[in-house]
Amino acid sequence: MIAMIERLIGSGHAYAAEGHVLFSVASFPAYGQLSRRDPEEMLAGARVEVAPYKRDAGDFVLWKPSTPDLPGWDSPQGRGRPGWHIECSAMAGAHLGETIDIHAGGIDLQFPHHENEIAQSQCAHGGKVFARFWLHNGMLNFGGAKMSKSVGNIERVHDLVRKHPPEALRYALLSAQYRQPLDWSDALIEQSVRTWTGCTARCATSPASKPYLPSRGRWRMPWRTTSTLRWPCPRWPASPARHARPPAQATVPG
Repeated sequence: MIAMIERLIGSGHAYAAEGHVLFSVASFPAYGQLSRRDPEEMLAGARVEVAPYKRDAGDFVLWKPSTPDLPGWDSPQGRGRPGWHIECSAMAGAHLGETIDIHAGGIDLQFPHHENEIAQSQCAHGGKVFARFWLHNGMLNFGGAKMSKSVGNIERVHDLVRKHPPEALRYALLSAQYRQPLDWSDALIEQSVRTWTGCTARCATSPASKPYLPSRGRWRMPWRTTSTLRWPCPRWPASPARHARPPAQATVPG
């Protein structure tokens, strides 16, 4: 992380100020393309007081100083710790390379986290594309609000599988297109259990319930593909067939 920050400072994309190191958003013209936001509009709508050591309001922290009671590491700017975004870019560069094929995450991370990842990664790696495809999933809602551990409106997987068939839970998650929000409720689970139970019962009595095709070495799927995803029924019920489409290609910035 420190090495990546030093490269950004050396190339003019970051600057040190009062023990902090900040990324200069103005140095990266493509900033905002992933989330389709205009940087000028983002700054105009900002409600947080701008730190005095920032050159521009939109600049984000790469490194910040640590007080004695906080974790910290030695760096050219003094003892401190990394900002939230730089660690992801450093890990991706070290273990996956300068360009990765697919980057996924919740839609709530699209801005600012993923925008900042793109900016610092591409500027640290000579302008190379950071991720070719982006897939952002919709939020899982519970009781009309986004499911969140901090709020406490959550369901734990190990609790759910004690009460319901795991396959039915997967079926419930497939009931919404991945980019759309999904309202998780007892009614959704009960309906998914009934539908899944009916499907497996029909498959058990079907003379064509042999999904594996030895001659081709693949599983029957509702579309032509080379996927090896296992499905126990050769004829999908209407609901999964309607929703199970290959993901759309996401916009690639730059």
